[in-house]
Amino acid sequence: MIGRLCRLLLLVALVGFGHVTVLPVSGAAAQTIVDQNGLPDYNAWQRGANRGFEAIETARASTPAFEELRTTLVEWRQLFQSAQDVNANAVATLQRRLDALGPAPNEEEGETEPRDVAALREALNAEIERLAEPARAAQLAF
Repeated sequence: MIGRLCRLLLLVALVGFGHVTVLPVSGAAAQTIVDQNGLPDYNAWQRGANRGFEAIETARASTPAFEELRTTLVEWRQLFQSAQDVNANAVATLQRRLDALGPAPNEEEGETEPRDVAALREALNAEIERLAEPARAAQLAF
């Protein structure tokens, strides 16, 4: 069943939505392989991977079952590959804003910058980190 649902992901395209990018899927597929944010459901992935490992270790699955497992794994990898681009535009925009501030002052050498600039730099770095996390998770899972 997951195999059929995952096939829907072949049609998934990344769309920009403000500072968040989601993978648009709906219905049973969304409940099975993506979380409430439209990102890969890593818990579902782990459950499926564990079933696959168990089937391989015990050699209890038939050839068709292994073929379906292989198809499912390919589809998950495609989802993870697509998710690597999540928020890429927003991260790039924020990075350009951060770059426009110039290099951070070297505190070890006593360099400082105005408080408002320091606060902006900190906020931009935090937002970049937050938005880049889904792509990093997808890269690790891929």
